[in-house]
Amino acid sequence: MALKSTQNTPIEGFWHWLRESIGRTLYLDVTSGHTVFNSSNPIHINLFRWLWPPIVQKELDKFAVEWNSHRLRLQRNKALPSGATPISLYMCPEETNGIPLFNPVSPNLIAALRQHNLPNSRKEAFQWVPDAFDEIAGPVYEANCADILVVTSKNAWTVFQRMVTALLISAPADAWVVLC
Repeated sequence: MALKSTQNTPIEGFWHWLRESIGRTLYLDVTSGHTVFNSSNPIHINLFRWLWPPIVQKELDKFAVEWNSHRLRLQRNKALPSGATPISLYMCPEETNGIPLFNPVSPNLIAALRQHNLPNSRKEAFQWVPDAFDEIAGPVYEANCADILVVTSKNAWTVFQRMVTALLISAPADAWVVLC
């Protein structure tokens, strides 16, 4: 049965959980760097794009695992399955009297669709910075942030500040015009 989103309590609970568990924290962590980030500086822009997407993706992946692993409340008179985790309902629907509704997709079909329908390669689609910037940023990170074993949303702005300083020192200004 179709419901207005405000009446769909499971999805409303999901968005609340997402916003309160990860969304709010990530938002606060990203925006806390407003004092060090200069949006008119191409080095700052590229460093932000180099640093933050993996952090956000890691948090989203962690949330997906947590959400798909939480047990749904058992409801005896419910038409849909309950009392199991979303991932178990997806992987083994038969265990809860469900019907498998997913169809495997051939990797060859995906390759053909990519070749004919997508103008960019996968690498290009997920590339946040130019290759030249990426080649310089990696070694600068290794040289200046070796004491930070894992970059998280909590320490990303520290890494950012160290790297910006090192990037500005390591290359002449006219080189950054080409790299950015």
